[in-house]
Amino acid sequence: SPNIWTRVSVDWDIQTLFAYENYLLVGAADGIHILDNSDPAGPILVGDLRHARTIDPVVANNGYAYVTLKNGGNSFDDVDDQMNVVSLADITNPELLKVIPMQSPEGLSTIDQRLFVCVGRAGLKQFSLADPENPLFVDALPDVDCNDVIAFNSILYAITDTSLQQYDYSMSPPALLSIVETESM
Repeated sequence: SPNIWTRVSVDWDIQTLFAYENYLLVGAADGIHILDNSDPAGPILVGDLRHARTIDPVVANNGYAYVTLKNGGNSFDDVDDQMNVVSLADITNPELLKVIPMQSPEGLSTIDQRLFVCVGRAGLKQFSLADPENPLFVDALPDVDCNDVIAFNSILYAITDTSLQQYDYSMSPPALLSIVETESM
């Protein structure tokens, strides 16, 4: 039975929350906001990187953040679909290093030196982060129309509109382990 420890009010249109070292990276419709979470009872805003209003999930690994920007066709600004590579060397002043064009990117996950990105009907793409500033395309699962992905313990969990699909990512391309059908979202 969890109890409320503290409340932190933010007026951002939050898309994702990602724990990174002693920080919380908040992917919001207007950018990435970084909170120092050294004291979990009182996270403090220490930096942000603003961009056009769009759908914006964020993950981080080894000093870099990876952000997908998708033109949602809603009331958001007109932005090209893309993935951004952001340096976190100065956590108070994140720096956009690279813009990588993508087709309809959504959720993403990073583990070790790998980055997985959902790209809608184009499938699920895997990138090598051996050079974290320059993600290198490795392979894709073209038939996986997913909108979110989580990599954990050699299992890749891909969430589609109608299923949860599990893959073994210890091999390339990842091998399908199971599909759990769900109700359409």
